[in-house]
Amino acid sequence: LVTNLREVEDNHKYQKYHADCINFIGQHLNKPNQYLIKVANSQILKMEEAYEKVVEELAQNVSIGQRLDQKQNVWEEYREVRRQLKQMKDRLWEVEAHEERLVELDDWREELGHWTSKNMQEQCGKIDKQN
Repeated sequence: LVTNLREVEDNHKYQKYHADCINFIGQHLNKPNQYLIKVANSQILKMEEAYEKVVEELAQNVSIGQRLDQKQNVWEEYREVRRQLKQMKDRLWEVEAHEERLVELDDWREELGHWTSKNMQEQCGKIDKQN
């Protein structure tokens, strides 16, 4: 019982943390239609549903014997969804870091007084088209 109560509390904090991370990354990417953001948000909803399902199961008024006979790992589905979300969040951090590097590359070209050769300008133009 104590273990499940601790799990309920920890997992609630975990949900909030990951939802905040996904929102933070989404705001800084400035790409609301980014595929990984959409998938991560749907994964957060799945995680919330799995969490609610477990909490409802644990909230049932049963005897101690029945509680002990219950499925040993009621958090299994939730943990699987959480693991998938963590992988998505890690990938989103990579995407955000890549976008940040591209922005930094663009910044130096906009500085006053910088000089590049014609070949360098052509290469920069090709890079811009690609991204």
